[in-house]
Amino acid sequence: MKRFISVVLAAVLCLCIPLAAFADAGPPMMRQINCIVTNPNGATFYYRSFSSGEDTLETMVIPYGTELLISADFDYSDLFKDEEGLAGKSFGELNYNNEWGYVLLSDISSTEKSFPLENAQKITVPSTYIVTNKGGIKTYKGPSMLFEETGTIPDGTKIRLTYRDYNEEGNYSEAFYYAEYSGGKGWIHYHPFLDMTLLRVLDESNPLTGKLKVIGNDIHLLDLSSEPSDEETGEHTGYKEISDAIPVGTELNFKCYYDTVNSYALVNYKGVEGYVEFWTNHGDKPEFIVYVDEMLLTQKDCAVYSSHDESSITDAVIPAYTKLPYKGYVYYENDYGSSDWILTEYNNKEVWLNNSDYDICTWSDKYNEDTTFSSVVSDSAELVKAPSDPETVCTVSKTDVLAKLADFYSEEAVWYYCRVVGTDKEGWINQDELEQIPGYILPASELPAVEDITEETGEIDGEETEIANPHISVVTIIVICAVAAVAIALTAAVIILLIRKNKGAERK
Repeated sequence: MKRFISVVLAAVLCLCIPLAAFADAGPPMMRQINCIVTNPNGATFYYRSFSSGEDTLETMVIPYGTELLISADFDYSDLFKDEEGLAGKSFGELNYNNEWGYVLLSDISSTEKSFPLENAQKITVPSTYIVTNKGGIKTYKGPSMLFEETGTIPDGTKIRLTYRDYNEEGNYSEAFYYAEYSGGKGWIHYHPFLDMTLLRVLDESNPLTGKLKVIGNDIHLLDLSSEPSDEETGEHTGYKEISDAIPVGTELNFKCYYDTVNSYALVNYKGVEGYVEFWTNHGDKPEFIVYVDEMLLTQKDCAVYSSHDESSITDAVIPAYTKLPYKGYVYYENDYGSSDWILTEYNNKEVWLNNSDYDICTWSDKYNEDTTFSSVVSDSAELVKAPSDPETVCTVSKTDVLAKLADFYSEEAVWYYCRVVGTDKEGWINQDELEQIPGYILPASELPAVEDITEETGEIDGEETEIANPHISVVTIIVICAVAAVAIALTAAVIILLIRKNKGAERK
């Protein structure tokens, strides 16, 4: 009997482990395209092997005519920069013979020739950009480098990103956007937070006002095309300074900036055009104030300071869940940590708040491309005054569209601060009461006025093609997990009955 129970438990364990691993894995964040090997000699498959205890690059040949699923969301050439004969070439990623690796895009061809725009997500408020890549940006018929190239957008061209590669089950890699410009349209490979091929132009939907004020005395404009390196280590040591020191009190205006991990504003000082870095200001003092046109929402009682210095604390305290204008910020780092200060107005006086613990929400009163929209799950729901104050502000129905402006994470729940689109009604609601509306587009009356770039817009020519989707639906996962849970429960019940029966027999 004990042996039988052990076998049953082992079987249950074997069932649970793969199911748990499968449920936890989630969908791959990439778009895979149906391809075929077109090189008569086959496609060389490159993969890493650790079987010898060392990291080695192994190869095998995929025969001519083999059908494959290939991802080309990213530029993988950097992985082969030290490999002779492979540096600078374009690769796609795939799983072949249970190994993850790469093949040259020149050895394969996509069997999918078009991509309908209805399979993408339309951006609610498109942003305008300037191409800053000296060689321009290639355009494709679909959201992958495996689709046919349709042209090149020249350096300096003003474009608008109107769609992005998106799936209801995941955002893929967010590396492909549909660009429209005066010379045409097409999909481009662009990652907003990783590369510098586009420069965002400030428009009415952007919270930055386009002005900063120097408060340090060692500011210089930078040339982002230069990358000085340490002669001994070869490591990047910072961009080249191209201007005179900019004195304290100088105000600089900018109309565009880079959307990267560290954002840079393009400014002009004494006829010299260069960049200043927004976020990583190093030293004991901040370098400049960036002016902002947003709103603040305190999430706890906040101390008030007369300047961006901890020694300037006052006796005043701003209560939790107070709405304030967000007028500017300073940020700097040193060997002891970072400081994040926010300029606001309270009781008709400009004051500073210390946000180093990130206890203050920020949001824009202007809808932008990152705004998410939701509806309530039930027929109606209430927006309340605060997560800690259940007083009803207004009641919303399932037909109302709510725009999320800020969020608050408590130990018990996640709360969203929302506005009802088309009204001035706003308040807090529990996340569990909302469901997101994918691809929602604001009514024309709610959209900000933007400069026209194209004379006409439309879909890329071509018939609809079913895109290979490797994702498993959430419903499927839930069903599998439910079946597994029932099986485990029944097995456990049988084991308990067997144990009790066995003990009863032993007593007799």
